[in-house]
Amino acid sequence: MVRFLFLVAMPEEGKHLEKVFDLTKDDDTAAGNPFIDLYSNTKFCCSGSKNDEEDKKTTKRQIFMVVPKRDKVHNCPSISSESAAVCAFSALNLLVPIFGAFDLVVSAGTCGGIQQPLDVFLDEEQGTSTTTATTTTTTAMQQGDVFVAKQIRYLNRFIPFDEYKQYLHGSGYKLVDPKRVKTAILADKRNKDTLRVFEGNVATSNTFVTDDSIPLQEKAHVCEMEAAAQARICCLMNDVPFTAVKIVSDVDLSIRRRDDEGGTGACVFGFFGPRSGKSGERVQGARGKLEWYCGVRHWYVRRAGQTTKRHLHA
Repeated sequence: MVRFLFLVAMPEEGKHLEKVFDLTKDDDTAAGNPFIDLYSNTKFCCSGSKNDEEDKKTTKRQIFMVVPKRDKVHNCPSISSESAAVCAFSALNLLVPIFGAFDLVVSAGTCGGIQQPLDVFLDEEQGTSTTTATTTTTTAMQQGDVFVAKQIRYLNRFIPFDEYKQYLHGSGYKLVDPKRVKTAILADKRNKDTLRVFEGNVATSNTFVTDDSIPLQEKAHVCEMEAAAQARICCLMNDVPFTAVKIVSDVDLSIRRRDDEGGTGACVFGFFGPRSGKSGERVQGARGKLEWYCGVRHWYVRRAGQTTKRHLHA
């Protein structure tokens, strides 16, 4: 039995996962949970009956996806590291006693790219490009690039006491070896020829980054709002294997409202569906890559049944 959990921040980020893995909303298992909406490919209810036990034995892989419930006060998606931590804990606390330990937890979704000198993309250990797709690092970071976390840390947190330095960074929590994750992704020739996949440093912040100087100083490749909090929860809850796989939705765009052309708002929301105008045209290719991105995870999970213990764990 192989068991995977995908953590996403917004419903839009989970739509393709639902389709690829044939996930359906599971209101029975998550009944009464105030924090998460649960989706799974596990068709049985956990009533404790003999049939439930037989179903567990015959199901070769169990895929779960968790999406935070909408904020009931402000009626908006519950994004941020706070929500990410609560949902990761709530999901593991709910599911592990019922189904057993997870082979992998994936923080999946979009991120903002931090454009930087091209040599930042070079593998410091190997001295070679971290991308194995047909394109090379002669092209700067693009919308649709995929990043596998080799380090995750918080951005712009500060307390003036030495004992809190590493805690505030949040960078000491164990991750699945990114090289092995990337190798699994690119083992499919279609993905190798289509995707640009990088091992990168993921920075978690509770705000859209308006000044690249801080992420550049911290050697961050991409910024998002969940992974550092989720990594800590997985570490504290018996070192559940954890990785973050993020796709770039925007790179170095001005911070503007959602309905403005050419800014981060238009680009991020347009990433999930068609829009009219120039920014709508720009995001269509990226949306195609998002579909491939979910296909990547499909391949990864489908093949991981034979290799999880031997190949995925750092």
